[in-house]
Amino acid sequence: MLGIRDPEHLRSFRFFQTGYGNEAERRLEELKELAEAGNAICNSLPDQERDAFLELFLMKLQASWYINASFYYADRSCLAWDRGAMQAADGFLEASREMDRRKKELLYYYNEVMQAGKWSGILTPESFSPPPTALYPAARPALVLDGPELGAVWEELTFHAHGRERKRVTLFNRGSGAAEFQIEMPDWMEADETEGRVEGDLPGRPVCDVFPAGHLYGKTPGK
Repeated sequence: MLGIRDPEHLRSFRFFQTGYGNEAERRLEELKELAEAGNAICNSLPDQERDAFLELFLMKLQASWYINASFYYADRSCLAWDRGAMQAADGFLEASREMDRRKKELLYYYNEVMQAGKWSGILTPESFSPPPTALYPAARPALVLDGPELGAVWEELTFHAHGRERKRVTLFNRGSGAAEFQIEMPDWMEADETEGRVEGDLPGRPVCDVFPAGHLYGKTPGK
């Protein structure tokens, strides 16, 4: 997976967030699952074996997730800003910076804490000029937040017998506070959520997958 784009060679907007069913999000979820599986293995090992496992495997998995997540959320911040989802633009910017902080904490632990600082100065990808790793992906903060206003974007709601069963509708709030939403659709369609409140566009946001009821296929105008 990392052979497609090594973490140190990452650049903004290298993976689609609005095409191929959100390629960037799928890729990030797979990296997260690998990192969490590595954490589970590490926690199951005897204490005297955990540092070696971190050095050989886990550090690479965690760092890859943190770096890719930092770029994903920064790209998402720019996308949210372009859509007018200003609350989400701020939220994704902070999520990107949080992942960057986690990466720095991981590097500090590897160099200064693990094995009583035995590897101090060994793993320092940000200490050279120019640094040999990608840093500080660009995000776009909101300059002004007005009152709550619902916004939405969606994929073309056309379904084919041999195509994707589910299409995505992303809801967001253009301003501050929370905006209520209600989704109406023809009888042959269903959705994961049909009403609620939306504040931003962060993980856990109302992202509704719509799909044909009873595996019927057709098309409806987006409204």
